[in-house]
Amino acid sequence: MKKTILFALLFLIVLIVAIVLVGCFGKDKQSEVFKISSIKSLIISEIQTDLPQILISTDNKEQAKAHYDLFWFNASYVYVQEASIYIKPSAPSVFEDKLIIKLKTNISIFTTIKLYRPYIEAKSLSIKDTPLLVGEESRLTAVFVPHNTTSKNLTWEIIYGNAKITNDGIITPQQFNQTVVIKATGANGTYATISLGVDARILITNQTELSNIRHNPSRHFKLSNDIVLTGYWTPIVRFSGSLNGNGFSILNLNIRIDTTHYLTPQNFGLFGQLIGHVYNLKLENVNISSTAAQHSGAVIHVGAIAGTAEIGSTIKNSEITCGNFNITRIQSRTGGIVGRNSGVVTGSTNRARVHGQGDLGGIVGRNYGTTDGNFNRGEVSMWYHERPRSIGGIAGSNFGEIIANTNYGVVFVMNSVLSPVRAGSIIGDNHGFFYVCNTNRGVFWGNGSTLGNSRFLFANYGGAVGRQY
Repeated sequence: MKKTILFALLFLIVLIVAIVLVGCFGKDKQSEVFKISSIKSLIISEIQTDLPQILISTDNKEQAKAHYDLFWFNASYVYVQEASIYIKPSAPSVFEDKLIIKLKTNISIFTTIKLYRPYIEAKSLSIKDTPLLVGEESRLTAVFVPHNTTSKNLTWEIIYGNAKITNDGIITPQQFNQTVVIKATGANGTYATISLGVDARILITNQTELSNIRHNPSRHFKLSNDIVLTGYWTPIVRFSGSLNGNGFSILNLNIRIDTTHYLTPQNFGLFGQLIGHVYNLKLENVNISSTAAQHSGAVIHVGAIAGTAEIGSTIKNSEITCGNFNITRIQSRTGGIVGRNSGVVTGSTNRARVHGQGDLGGIVGRNYGTTDGNFNRGEVSMWYHERPRSIGGIAGSNFGEIIANTNYGVVFVMNSVLSPVRAGSIIGDNHGFFYVCNTNRGVFWGNGSTLGNSRFLFANYGGAVGRQY
């Protein structure tokens, strides 16, 4: 009996030892694969990817490549690559957040990490040169060095001169022909000053005064009434000032393009080359035509307001109320408002008929800049083609941005010669950015022997874009 009890006790002891050993050596090691307790804080610094990086430490480098899911609270961007977690916190300053790693065995490990954005002070700042006009608001802009300065709060003040300025840097001069000295002070005391002269708009009352803009192309002008033009208009070659149409109209803009064989690009419109700003202007009864189909020579740019609008230029809240374009030159870029745009055309409307060759659009012929929030209500048409050409309700071709425009006009293609036509209700030939908020509410149609050669995104020739790169 004693031997039996002794044997039972011995068996029980062996069993207990075995259980303990299994508990020690059979424990699932997966829960210990990732050790992130050492990550207690992170300084977010600028690296090439512009994202901070967390490295997860492991006991076994092979296990570092194990599959796992990542949960990061308050992060706007997260991705995982092997053992590295890349994050972009959504908070702009010091905060605490939780990182959860879920292993493929569904074991979750988490920790709270305190993130810091480094505070970068401004070393210097400057104020951009800005034209000031008496009685009109202008927004001043300061440039910080380095560009990623943490606090860009500014205090604006007038050191000298008769002007009012807001906390947002909007200045309104109260007196003409004066110098205003402005000071901007940053959060750490860094400051900059600038001296700016105050100009006044020159009132335009008749055709002679409008034509004389060409003698002062960097000044600022404003229409004080409707202006009726007579005869043919000679474009103002280069305009870098500003023209406020003040809601008035310029009537009967007539331009005739002759058969000259141009060796350099030419610009035709109220302004040939626009570097400045035009807004609140109406053009009524615009007629621009070329007399012959030139097959060679330099390209011409044709638009009611400007043949070419350069980088930094603006055309805003303007309208072509009626008119007709008939451009027969093969090498041409024609738009109801601008022929070739590298600036910003916004909030404007074309109601004129635009007919021609080359790159043809209701708003711009060829766009390299931004065409935003415009309306075309005029017919845009091509009759025939001997070379590849592009036509669109808003732009013939686009290498820039086409945003939130609407076409209500008829886009018409009659093609009788064997050559491709890139035709779309919004853009004919798109190499740039085209946003879905553009809308076609007009009619798009055409016929001829080579319409099958033309490229449309949708059936019935109603595509938004003719050809998409």
